[in-house]
Amino acid sequence: MPSSLASETTPSRRRTPAAVWVGVLVPPAAWAIQLIGDWAMGEVIACAPASRPAGVIYGVHVDVAAAIVNAILLLATIVAGVVSAGRWRSGLAGAGDASSDATTWLAMAGVISSALFSLLIATSFVPILLIGGCP
Repeated sequence: MPSSLASETTPSRRRTPAAVWVGVLVPPAAWAIQLIGDWAMGEVIACAPASRPAGVIYGVHVDVAAAIVNAILLLATIVAGVVSAGRWRSGLAGAGDASSDATTWLAMAGVISSALFSLLIATSFVPILLIGGCP
């Protein structure tokens, strides 16, 4: 079989851009890091019976450290959503082929994922403000 005929019969597979995958994968990863990180900072590191002074991580109060981590992860999730929204808009403008449809769908999923996990990460500020750190 000649090579020109083989290239005509096999469908071309285009790779989805990495920016679309960033929007899908960063928000749940950021939420998981926030959930495990806040627990570890509060229960394992700062408030453990052997920690002296209690409630302090490298000279920073555990509430402040948790708020900084939460803010950084919330920002990463929002940036991933903005990147996905941009890819979604560009995918809608050039709709037509199958790879563009898949990219548009992944970008839309990234926007939804970013919105959902931004809400989850943002609610983690409530216990920091209301409950406080170590007793």
